Amino acid sequence: MKTFADFASETASMSLEEFEAAHKDAFLLLDPRKGKLDAGAVWRPVLPQVLLAGVGESDLEGLKSEAGFLLLFPLAKGADRRYPGLITLGRGGENDVVIDSPAVSKLHALVRRDSAKGVYTIVDANSTNGTVLDGLYVGPSDAREMRAGSVIVLGGAFKCTFNLPVDLFEYMVILKRGGKL
Repeated sequence: MKTFADFASETASMSLEEFEAAHKDAFLLLDPRKGKLDAGAVWRPVLPQVLLAGVGESDLEGLKSEAGFLLLFPLAKGADRRYPGLITLGRGGENDVVIDSPAVSKLHALVRRDSAKGVYTIVDANSTNGTVLDGLYVGPSDAREMRAGSVIVLGGAFKCTFNLPVDLFEYMVILKRGGKL
């Protein structure tokens, strides 16, 4: 995990081809300051370029200052982690993606990547507070396909977006062009 701004700085000189060669895994972008349902906060999801078509420059105001707060999680399997073939998300330090929050269960959700098809699916891991994908509840036996820009809500508290490498790269290009990164 690192901030989106740090990641963008590290990859700023890469071409799309270099970026894709270096980053084979999808990413989750999460703003830990937003989305706490009990506080009535307004969610402002971070979206990849495919969902930004037609968005005006004025609509991107404020993103530069927020980029330092956005957290970027590669959806990758950690070495020597449990559940081979599955990327684990949860509060526990043994997960592949660790989100330290009491709203997120120790083992919250499981992501499977079908490399042959280029498809990622998510399933809830019997979490206490649930998992929602694009507005639909995801049950423990109900694997749902994630697409570029899919919105995932973990534990009713954290909203993040699913990004394929090409979409994340294009999103950074848009923000750089507008002076937002």
